[in-house]
Amino acid sequence: MLANMINHPEDKTLFVLVWNKLYRRRLIDDFWFKYRTTQDFDFNFRVYFQLKKAIWVHRSLYFYVQRPGSICHSVDAWTKYYKNRTEMLFNNYQMIPDRMDNIRHVVLTDLYEFMIALIHDRWNTSERQTTCALCRNYERITRPDLWYNKRIHWKTKLQWTLRIMLTIFSICI
Repeated sequence: MLANMINHPEDKTLFVLVWNKLYRRRLIDDFWFKYRTTQDFDFNFRVYFQLKKAIWVHRSLYFYVQRPGSICHSVDAWTKYYKNRTEMLFNNYQMIPDRMDNIRHVVLTDLYEFMIALIHDRWNTSERQTTCALCRNYERITRPDLWYNKRIHWKTKLQWTLRIMLTIFSICI
């Protein structure tokens, strides 16, 4: 699995889902969840950073049940999701080990897409300025990596950079 994740990082099911994996208990005993949403994605990243090898198990061993009162059904679920996912992507992006360097473009792509989604979600709210400032800060820190990454087209890089930077002028993105 690890080799596949590194060789085919565009397959997001390897990153996002927890239910399609088995984990050795010693790998996850000390894990805690910082985010109320996007826990699977954060959890997998932190586990992957520790792995040296992984194997596939081709059996259905999990059944998913969604409760009506769960967090994904709350009024502000999408706002929490965008906010948590953006922060988690930024934090995990900075921790990608060198041996997993070829997944940087996937995480960077997700980070920029979620920053733009978060800005859109918070645009007509009282959180607009703080959200835009946060995303501009993330963009400023990751900009060199974005622009030197050869797997992301230059037009996409320019579009993302401008859409986030121009929020300082309150230009609708």
